[in-house]
Amino acid sequence: EHQKMVVLPVIGWWIICFLARGLSNQIIVRKWFTGLLVSLIVSILTIPFSFYFYSEAFGAHLLIIDIFILFLAVTLGQCMGIHFYRHAKGIPAYTSIIIIIIIIIIIIILILLVD
Repeated sequence: EHQKMVVLPVIGWWIICFLARGLSNQIIVRKWFTGLLVSLIVSILTIPFSFYFYSEAFGAHLLIIDIFILFLAVTLGQCMGIHFYRHAKGIPAYTSIIIIIIIIIIIIILILLVD
């Protein structure tokens, strides 16, 4: 349930940056969408791992920690995405886009099932 709060901001941020920087700089599309994919996956996976670690390890459930985990997940995802953009060769852009679309569809299906 918490992962749905990450998907749109991460994708939105990368698309806005792509549109803003892509017009003035030479952006390598293959690496850009790989960075977006890595950022999205890391952000989505960081939330449940962190949440279940602190809630099971310490037996606590605090809203302020949940909010911190959300910011941590987005920050960690962005850092990993930028790292992959700078240092990785990247996978084909269409592959990244297809996987991102699949992730969005899965999130939408889960939202409809939960609500």
